[in-house]
Amino acid sequence: MALKDLILKILGEWKKDGTNRITGTFYDPNGYDQSGYNREGFNAAGYNRSGFDIDGFNIDGYDKYGYNRKGYNRAGYNRHGFNEKGYNKDGYDANGLDINGFDEAGIHKDTGEPYDPRGFNREGLNPYGFDRSGIHAGTKTTLDPYGFDRYAIHDKTGTHHDPNDFAINGINRKTKTAHDKNGFDRDGKHNRTGKNVNEHGFNRDGVHQKTGRKYDPDGFDIDGIHEVTHNEYDKNGFNRNAIHKETRGFTDPFGFDKRGINRKTGKTTDEMGFDFEGYNRYGFNRQGIHKITGTSRDKAGFDINGIHKKTNDRYDENLFNRDGIHKITGTKYSKYGFNAEGLHKNTKSKYNEEGFDNRGIHRATHKPHDKNGFDIDGNHFITKTAWDEQGFDKYGYTAGGFNRKGIHRETQTPFDKNGFDINGKRKEVSKEDLAHYRKNREQRKKTPTEPLLFLIAPEKYNERVQNYKFSFSPEKIKNAKSYVMNKQGLPFGSSGNNAVVYCFNNSHKLAVRCFYHLYPSQKKKYEKLREFIKKNALEFLLDFDYYENGVLIDGKWLPITVLPWSDGLPITNYLQGIYDDKKKIRKLTDNFLSISDTMHNKGVAHGDLQHGNILIEPSEKIKLIDYDNFYIEELIDCTSPELGHKNYQHPKRDRYDYDRYMDHFSEWVIVISLKALAIKPELWKLLNGNDERLLFVGEDYLKIEKSSMYKELLRIKDDNLTSLVKYFAEITKLQNLYEIPSVLGFVDSVKQVDGIGSANGKVKHKPVKDDRAKEKPVEGTKQKKRGAGNVQKQSTAGNMVEVKGGAFQMGNTRNDREGKDTEKPVHTVNLMYDYWIGKYVVTFNEYDAYCETTRKTRAKDEGWGRGTRPVINVSWIDAIKYCNWLSEQKGLPKAYDSDGNLLDRNGNKTTDIRQVAGYRLPTEAEWEYAARGGHKDITKGEENNDCKYAGSNSINDAGWYKTNSRSKTHLVGRKKANELGIYDISGNVWEWCHDWYGEYSSGTQTSLTGPSSGASRVIRGGGWGNSAQDCRVASRCYFTPLGSYYGLGFRLARTIF
Repeated sequence: MALKDLILKILGEWKKDGTNRITGTFYDPNGYDQSGYNREGFNAAGYNRSGFDIDGFNIDGYDKYGYNRKGYNRAGYNRHGFNEKGYNKDGYDANGLDINGFDEAGIHKDTGEPYDPRGFNREGLNPYGFDRSGIHAGTKTTLDPYGFDRYAIHDKTGTHHDPNDFAINGINRKTKTAHDKNGFDRDGKHNRTGKNVNEHGFNRDGVHQKTGRKYDPDGFDIDGIHEVTHNEYDKNGFNRNAIHKETRGFTDPFGFDKRGINRKTGKTTDEMGFDFEGYNRYGFNRQGIHKITGTSRDKAGFDINGIHKKTNDRYDENLFNRDGIHKITGTKYSKYGFNAEGLHKNTKSKYNEEGFDNRGIHRATHKPHDKNGFDIDGNHFITKTAWDEQGFDKYGYTAGGFNRKGIHRETQTPFDKNGFDINGKRKEVSKEDLAHYRKNREQRKKTPTEPLLFLIAPEKYNERVQNYKFSFSPEKIKNAKSYVMNKQGLPFGSSGNNAVVYCFNNSHKLAVRCFYHLYPSQKKKYEKLREFIKKNALEFLLDFDYYENGVLIDGKWLPITVLPWSDGLPITNYLQGIYDDKKKIRKLTDNFLSISDTMHNKGVAHGDLQHGNILIEPSEKIKLIDYDNFYIEELIDCTSPELGHKNYQHPKRDRYDYDRYMDHFSEWVIVISLKALAIKPELWKLLNGNDERLLFVGEDYLKIEKSSMYKELLRIKDDNLTSLVKYFAEITKLQNLYEIPSVLGFVDSVKQVDGIGSANGKVKHKPVKDDRAKEKPVEGTKQKKRGAGNVQKQSTAGNMVEVKGGAFQMGNTRNDREGKDTEKPVHTVNLMYDYWIGKYVVTFNEYDAYCETTRKTRAKDEGWGRGTRPVINVSWIDAIKYCNWLSEQKGLPKAYDSDGNLLDRNGNKTTDIRQVAGYRLPTEAEWEYAARGGHKDITKGEENNDCKYAGSNSINDAGWYKTNSRSKTHLVGRKKANELGIYDISGNVWEWCHDWYGEYSSGTQTSLTGPSSGASRVIRGGGWGNSAQDCRVASRCYFTPLGSYYGLGFRLARTIF
């Protein structure tokens, strides 16, 4: 290689200053500079530095203005805006026409229309959406949405019309419009509704949208022709626009519209009760012809007026009307449960469960009584009562619950729960019980007397109490704020025979019991007793904690018990304040008997029932305290640590008498004392302030007949108390304490019989029979004859009196000065309905039957006797439960639900007393209206004398009250009746009413049942223990519905339908 070429290869052809090494100039041998341009400024390709050739065009053939050699820009348009074919960017040429000859307005140059000579528009579509190739723009097929092709031929019909006679342009060939004769276009839209159905609900095919058929619900087709009549009117003469063909209005000649609604009544019947088709609800037409029988009588024998062909009355021979409603019950069933067809509601046959038909004939005997002689009402055909000659009811039980074999229904033994048999003879102690008792007693005799471990003086405890935070172990005592002190500032302790009790103040008061005597079994007894109390949670016993190491005395820890403090008074202190309040003493007696009954049922005994251990709290509840001698079964092997207070214990009692019987004698002492005080409160004054007894002292029991108190009690003229006292005298002579009967059984039996006892005090029992039939009420006020609309009569529904409705003035209408503000203002009450009310108040006989049937505890009679005396000691709740039970017995619907709300005949809640079919309590207004004698029409000579009491201005004629009652109830019906023949509505017993108690308001009373709520229910009429003022017909009072007492009963009522 030449040196020159080597130098050029190494150093390069161009110098740094831009000169060429070969030529020595700025250009190479070919005349181009280092950048590739010649002296004229063009490169080897012929383009200058700006990219244009010598003619001014770039490599793409466009000049600097973007036009090519032909004068067109890149978009294909020249400087005048036209392309090579002569059209601008909008597709128009210089004359403003597109390629197909259409101008900007879409008008063709040749036709002057939006279509060219071949019928296509500027988009290339004919008027029906087809392009030049026959494809439809919308469907992308050869057919339009309606099935036509480009030649307007329909693919189904092969003609220029579709099946509905519409052409491709939507014009119907028959109507020459866009709608057919029914107003539908080819899309099925109606010209008036804009929907797929017309105003009558038909679509284009004549199918109704609701029925899915060619006829609407009324039977008209799309053309208004009825499918049955085949003309424009239905069978009732209405067209589909509800126009009647005769009246040319919206109602027929009888005032019914197309729907069958009467124009005047707004109901489906006219004023006469006829419907659209001319029949009333009983099937009679306006001419009185029945549509089924074709005669003037229906199948049951009633005519159009509801008169029966046999009875000529609105009720048939079975007392059912044509609606099947019974005259007495107001329901579809008679009081015996039979309907109008003679079928029983329970058995669904013509006989009830006891075999009687609706006529009261028994299926077996074919007589109006069963084989035992009882009729359908449960009364014996000979005795005319609920018991036969032997004292058994229709179920074969006595009033005491014994069957014919002498077996008691509850115990299923020959003895009732109180140990008496059917003849009233007390059950003797069985050999087994006697052997068991003797064995336990002998076993206790072998038990050595427990030694006293300690005998602590009371002052020792006083010292410890003063330093209680360090002397007692229980935290609840250490944390106490203080203790109760006496007047000397020393700890106050309530002392007994075996312990002293201190009161500590903590968050609540505590009683701390510290023992004087300690014996080995003490811990066992208290721990077992504590388990019993916690397990049974008896409210009359105080729960306690036993601490074996409770208090530190002389360096030794001794036991204590800690229990809640009771603010109750000992029974003697309590009696000191209320000894002249018979009501409270009776309540106290009942409470004590209830506690005794509970203790007996549990098989336990207190062991020292006496005045100091029976506390009466401010709430009047009883608390028993001091459990040192308490017996429970787990302690059967123990002996009695003490014998109890001598004034309450049998003289033969010893420490081996430690069992469940050991309270029996104490209970007799307490019950006789309380019952005597309730009769003769002055006895309390004989005690001279001695608070260590009630009435008896221990010496009385040694020779009872010589006891002054015994003699004093026998002087009280009260048969029941006398029997109790005489029997108690026999008890004091018993040698074995287990033979002492419970006073509970004796008190119950005494209450069942009027005039019990023989000369020697032995008790004789007999079944209680209903002697109502033997007792004839005295004649009452003679009832005046009434007008046809005001006849007062005794209903066939038992001992009830019918009361015709009317208006009256309620309240203190006489403006009696003894009247109270609660009787004002006097106001008008409209009782515009008829009702029944009891001729008598409900008696013990009637209520006891309910108790026997439902196995409810019988109401207490306070020792005055039962029979036809008014039932007492029943709450408002008890009364309405009796009403419901009686309604069921009589085949009536219940009047009350479980909450005391009224129920109508269909079992629905109601506040309208007129809709209640069953037995119920009278409303306060019903009670006073009936007490005043009901409605009196002065225009017919019926003077409204406005008596102060029921039927009289003399309380002695009208009723039993405080002055003439001898402090007890009396047999019903023995005083003068009022104008309606109602007895004892003034006096004898207060009577529950249905209403909540509330104040009167002025104006006419519209609420038939009083206030909607309250705390107490109304009671009316006064009673045996009240003044004459309380027995006035205007007098009113109230009582808690859950409460009961010995002067309060009730009377029944029922609405008449």
